[in-house]
Amino acid sequence: MTELSFPAYFTEDFMKLIPKQRQMIVELLNKGTLASFSLSNDRKKAWMVVKAKNEDRVHDLMEKFPMYDYFDYSVSELALHDIQFLGMPQLILN
Repeated sequence: MTELSFPAYFTEDFMKLIPKQRQMIVELLNKGTLASFSLSNDRKKAWMVVKAKNEDRVHDLMEKFPMYDYFDYSVSELALHDIQFLGMPQLILN
């Protein structure tokens, strides 16, 4: 799991990167590289569960983010991450 900390004040350059950052998050979620992404209400912190073989791969991924120069992050290896399945609804035959 990665925990990201964003700057206290957002510059115009930072704000311009939000759409590209969000697009990359969605793509990584769709590809299964990210298991989850959460953003705090004040938009100062975010948490991502990254599916990677090792911590080096997580760092490589983080460096590719458009906002990389604007956040600090830490990586914690998880033993378990349970989530609710939100796929297709169960088919009920009448």
